[in-house]
Amino acid sequence: MSYRTKLFALLLVTALVPGLVAIGLDYTTTLQLNKSILERSRENTLQGAERGLRLVLDGFLETIDLSSSLLESSLTAHVDSMRLRLRAMQEPEVAARQVLLHQRRAATQHIIWEGIHLPGKDVFLIRQRPKADADGAILRLEAGKVAPWIDTARQCSRPCWIGDAEDPITRRRVVVLAMAVRSDESTLSGLRDPDVPVVAMAYDFSPPRSLFSDGTLPTGSQAFLVSPEYAAKESNATDGAPAGLPVNAFAAAVGSAPPLLSSSDAIPFENMLQDLKSGRRGVVLMANQGVPSFWAYGMVPGRPLALVLVSPLAPYLRTVERTQQTIDRTFQEQIRFMGYVLAAMAMLLVLLSSMFSRMVTQPLGELAQAMQRISAGDYTVRVKARKRRRQDEIDSMRRTFNDMAENIEEHERTKEALNVARLIQRRLLPQTAPPLGGWDIAGESLYSKETGGDIYDFILIPPRGDGRQRITLSVGDATGHGIQAALLMTTARAMFRALLSLGKPLSETISELNWLLTRDTYGTGRFLSLFAVEIAERSPVVHWVRCGHEPALLYLADRDAVTHLRGQGAILGVDSSIHFQHEQQTIQAGSILVLATDGVWEATDPEGVMYGHTRLEEMIRTHAKKSAAGIVAAIIEDLRIFRGKDSPEDDSTILVAKYLS
Repeated sequence: MSYRTKLFALLLVTALVPGLVAIGLDYTTTLQLNKSILERSRENTLQGAERGLRLVLDGFLETIDLSSSLLESSLTAHVDSMRLRLRAMQEPEVAARQVLLHQRRAATQHIIWEGIHLPGKDVFLIRQRPKADADGAILRLEAGKVAPWIDTARQCSRPCWIGDAEDPITRRRVVVLAMAVRSDESTLSGLRDPDVPVVAMAYDFSPPRSLFSDGTLPTGSQAFLVSPEYAAKESNATDGAPAGLPVNAFAAAVGSAPPLLSSSDAIPFENMLQDLKSGRRGVVLMANQGVPSFWAYGMVPGRPLALVLVSPLAPYLRTVERTQQTIDRTFQEQIRFMGYVLAAMAMLLVLLSSMFSRMVTQPLGELAQAMQRISAGDYTVRVKARKRRRQDEIDSMRRTFNDMAENIEEHERTKEALNVARLIQRRLLPQTAPPLGGWDIAGESLYSKETGGDIYDFILIPPRGDGRQRITLSVGDATGHGIQAALLMTTARAMFRALLSLGKPLSETISELNWLLTRDTYGTGRFLSLFAVEIAERSPVVHWVRCGHEPALLYLADRDAVTHLRGQGAILGVDSSIHFQHEQQTIQAGSILVLATDGVWEATDPEGVMYGHTRLEEMIRTHAKKSAAGIVAAIIEDLRIFRGKDSPEDDSTILVAKYLS
């Protein structure tokens, strides 16, 4: 094989391989795009179908509600007419027949029958609609053929809906509206109360069949009027799944109504029942006789009846199927066309690849070198952006890299500044507790970020009349974390120290501190809690002021028990008019005073369980014999063990003062 042939073969392979790879990638991408289009089309189609079914359902429920109101008015007219005739001492059966004949024109065309039950004669007079002739054909049934719902209807002094009534003629389940003919008078045409007549109407709530023939609902759709209350009586005792809903009325283009409306999808069907019993409307997708279908359902307002529209899913997806077929045909044509183009462009790709490779690889190499310098710590590196009218992706990468480098450099400067702030805040914490006769004092803070909103302090204050040296112990917690909380707490610390130097009582000092802080924090949503304790040299008397902080813990050595130092007091920085009051208590030698922030007892382990007050109190009792520093170290170590490897979510501060004598 000649060199020329080898070169030609090499060039041809070099051109075809990228083209084939491109076709493969394009094929995969197009498949994914087609899948995404079809999924979105299916989703939009289903959403549109659901909205349409909701509109049809709402419209028909409004129609049923209006028809029901008209029927209730018609029934009330029947009852009033019957009551007037009985008051006129007319014989009950004669009166009932006249009422049924007289009210013929007032009834709506959907009434199945109208009837009046006369318990005194043990008969039920019924007139069927609309088959009755103009003169009226009234059937006279014996009481034994009357359904049990008559007893329920006799208790109704106003129109009552009975959803699971039995038709006394056909023995089919129908919807009945009934009302007893009662009177406020002691007698009514000689009838006793148990013999009160009942006027009833059976109504056909079936939707118009035009819904299924004019395209409003797709082929195969059905409408059911059901009684949700009856479904609970038909529950399966083994698994609790409902057997179905009794069908009172049915409408469809073809077919007949089943005795029970049910679905093989037990869970969605049960959820639909719960929605109906709660009066909620909805649309759910589940099987109807094995066919995936939409079920739109809702209660008839104010009636124990529900309308369920069942529409098969397949007709809604036909548009999606046609779209898929069109996409498949277009896709196959595109693949064939790309094969033809690939053969024609093979040589051109070889020539262009060498020319464009340098245009791409050179700027990428510059970016790679700049990234290496960034990883080495040189945050000042930048890449040159070409100045030209049209910018491409490489130019965009250059600009993005330069922006990233500037952001990293700024981040490092900010991080360095935060480290300095953290160091300054650590320096503000007392390095050692000042010596105070009869007391052993220690404290420590753990912060969740570089800087925090927790702080503790030991502040020497001027002696009072007894000449004893005094120290104010304080633990505070500012809202939030980070630099803002640290600035607020640092400001409060400086104010507190300055006010304490004036030698005023603790409660007055706290009130002035609150007044000053409120002027700075009012309207910012920032505030802080504080617990301050004043102790004196070799004095068992403890004075404290609580400012919205958790109560301090006091271990009583003589009883080996932990109690809480409570007190009234709001948080600082909210209301400048608050005047704080101090509390005091005399303690015994060996007693331990513990001040802490919520980051201690609200610390959580990897499972989310809180550390809690009980564990903290048990740690105090266990290590009560240790020094104050030993108690602090034991609690901090227990916190670390409890949290595991998780970093603290909140600042944690603890201060311990042990009274020796």
